[in-house]
Formats: sequence, structure tokens, C-alpha cells
Amino acid sequence: MNQTAIPRSARPRFPTTPLRVLHIAMELAPWAVVGDVATFVRGLAAAQADAGDKVTVVVPRHGDGHWPLAGQQQVVGSRATVVLGEQEVPFELRRLQHPDGFEVVLVQCELFERAGIYVHGDTGEDHADSLLRSSVLCHAALYYALNAGGRWQVIHGHDHHGALATALLRRRFQPTPLQHARSVLTVHDPYRLGLHLPEETPLAGLPWSEGQPDGPFAYQGGFSCLRAGLDLAHRVHCVAEAHAALLRDGGPEGHPFAFDADDTRLGTVPGGIELERWDPATDPALASSFDARDLSGRDACRDELLALAGWDEAELIVGYAGPLVPERGLDQLADAIAARTDSRVRVAIVGRGDPEIAEAWTELAARDERVHVQLSDDDTLLRQVLAGLDLYCLPGAEAAGELGFRAALRYGALLLAAPGVATDEVPEAAQIPLDGDLGDALDRALEIVGSGDLAERRAAALNASRPWHAVARQIRTTFYLDPVA
Repeated sequence: MNQTAIPRSARPRFPTTPLRVLHIAMELAPWAVVGDVATFVRGLAAAQADAGDKVTVVVPRHGDGHWPLAGQQQVVGSRATVVLGEQEVPFELRRLQHPDGFEVVLVQCELFERAGIYVHGDTGEDHADSLLRSSVLCHAALYYALNAGGRWQVIHGHDHHGALATALLRRRFQPTPLQHARSVLTVHDPYRLGLHLPEETPLAGLPWSEGQPDGPFAYQGGFSCLRAGLDLAHRVHCVAEAHAALLRDGGPEGHPFAFDADDTRLGTVPGGIELERWDPATDPALASSFDARDLSGRDACRDELLALAGWDEAELIVGYAGPLVPERGLDQLADAIAARTDSRVRVAIVGRGDPEIAEAWTELAARDERVHVQLSDDDTLLRQVLAGLDLYCLPGAEAAGELGFRAALRYGALLLAAPGVATDEVPEAAQIPLDGDLGDALDRALEIVGSGDLAERRAAALNASRPWHAVARQIRTTFYLDPVA
């Protein structure tokens, strides 16, 4: 029988039945941000909500977060106490609406009132009770899901802090109404394993034996939250193929979990970008607008960056804008510029983060006029720097999955990144391979910015953007709806 095909434009973006999705993370943009997890959770949750799913993000109400005071409401059964090991920890839940259209539930607890989301605000050391903090977050999230009633289709944890939720769903919340939910774990950073002393395992809400040296969640003599989540989640989502490869083969130094090559639980979907928010054609922060069809306005943006840095001219402006964290490899960029004797290459850095990285770059800028550094997370400044850079630099081998380069490409900068950071999702014309010495790569970049095809390369960068809606569709199909073996 002949049938008329339904036009692609008329088909629903997602299956017509909305899913109820609970995300569990330690940070969330724009209120509590350290790295890319906050941006990823915001972008994914917003796209899912916009597509019709019912989305809730559970996050701690950190003491140094920038939370809106208006609009917070108590939820049903908002005050409770969780018993973990020999400790009783009270918490309170509050609900508010995120400006991007999804529900947020804040976990208010004394454990989260101190400065520093992951590390102590003064010492830079990990919080001594970090396992307890992660455990309270995950228990509170699942407690909320039970009290909120109805059926949840997906419980989605993020990194080792949210990994406990996927483990608890299988170990402590069976049988409950949550037993039918699909558990998904997104691994943003597979190098952070959530390692703790074996005797602390009961604080996670898991049996003592499972964190002992011969237990299923042991690694290097400790208990690993990430391993617990990797082992018990129905699906494991990586934000970079390099991360998935690490989980498959254990990596050069081993890893707490090695997936078989044909294990369908593991998959990769890279992050995206908010096209409307990052648009050089309409951005009022820029000296001049531009797009892939008309790049003439970018020259004015580059001139603005030169003026901001106090430079008269530069053949190549290399830089980075975002969280100052070790994984990005910014120390390699500092070494490369210090080793050069010419002034053809200039470096512009803007961001906040690791105190040692910030101090090293500040000292370098003080003695080297080729380097400009601003320790700021001001959004306007970040956009101005991105729009003026010739080259966005990510030399760190652990930078795979980083989201900042997507904004840099969207603003016309070419990408110089370590192998595995962008892989084949970025057009070849928009990349300068870093397959050896960084100094040699900068010399190749000098040749490229002086060549006749620079405009074509910039246009390729501008057109490389992948919206969050595409990311959400792929995650929904691959990790939420695909049958569990």
C-alpha cells in the first residue's frame, strides 16, 4: 500500500510522550559555577524542557552561590534527616524556577554553607567531608523524587558526585516507585574518581563491604563513587570520545572500570552551545557585529582586544577564556610563549579558578608585555576576548569535553587543541592540529593567519556550532529510550 511520507519538518523533535527527568549535579549555571558541569546541565535541561519534557535539576544551595531570593518555595516534606553510617544529617528542600524554563530544587544543609563548591575557599584542598556532601545531595534528590509523586522515567547523575544516585537507585531504593526509572550517569571528567577511605563507605549509603579492598567499588585501596555509578547505572554517557576510550581500555595508568568494546551501556554525545546567547551578529558587547557571511566586523573586535591589552599590533593573538583549571593545559601555553624570543605572538587570558594558575599567569603578564591577563568571570569581557582572538588554545590532554571552545568557534576563533579534544565534530578548516610541539603549532598558526584562506577558515569555525536541542535529542534517543539489555 502506498503511503505519503510525513515531511521531516512536520515530525515531532522528540517522541510525543513527555519524559520526567531528574538531574543531580553539584553545580548549575548561572548560580553556582566552577567548570563545564554547570553549563552542561543548564544547556541540556533547558533544551529538554523546551522540547516538552518535565525536567528538574537538584543542586546544593552552596553558601557562595548567587541564588535568587525571590521565587523560592518550600516543597512538600521539605525538611528531613538522612542517616548515613553513624551520622544524622538534616536538610531542607526549596523549589524555584530556572530562567531557562525548568524546575530547580535546592538542597539546603549545613554541609553546603561554607565557601567553596568542591574545595576549601582558603586552602584550595578538597573538603574533608566531600563523600558525605555528595551522599546527602543524592539522598535528598531521591527523597524528593519519591515525595514528589508520579513516575520518573530518568534519574540522571553528573560526575562522581551524582554517580552515587545511580548506585543508590539500584542498592537502596529498591523496591520503591523509583525502581522503574532509567538511571543515566554523565561522566564529564573521568579522571576524578571520587576516592575515599574504605571505612567511609557507609556514609555513601552503601554496604560497608562494597568499598573494601575486595569489594566491587574499590580502587587503589579506596572506595570510588565513580566506580559505583559506572557499575550500576543503566547507561553511561561521556561528553568526549576520548573519555569513552579511557573507560573502555582503562587508560595508560588504569581506571576503576573497563567497559568491553561492545558494551552498549557506554556512549558519547558531546555538548552544545546556546546559539541565541552566543551570537556575534546580535551581541551588544562587541565593538562590531559579524557573521559567517560578513566577517568584516571582526576586525573591529580584534582592534578592541588590542586596545584592551595595550598592544599596538600583533600578528597572532592566542588565548583562552573560561575557568582556570589544570586540565586545560594553560601551563604549556605559558611555557611556549616564554620560550619565544619574538613578539609576533601575543597571549590574552581571561578567567577565574585555580589560585596557582592565576598567580603564575599574573606574574608572567607582569614581566612580559606580550601577555595580557584579567582574572575575571565577567561575561561581557569574556565575549570581547573571544571575538578578538585569532586562536583559542587548549593544549591539555585532559581538556576533552571542554565547552569553551564552542563559544570561541562561534565567535570566529580557530581552535588549537590537544588530540581528542574536538575530534571530528569540528571542521578540519577550523582547527590547527596540535600533534607535537606547541611552539611549532604556533608557527603554523602564524602562517595560516597570514594566508589568503583565513576568512574561509573563520567561516567554517562560525558554522561549526551544535545547538543544545540537537544534543538533547541524541541523549534522549541513545540513553533514555534505548532498551536496557
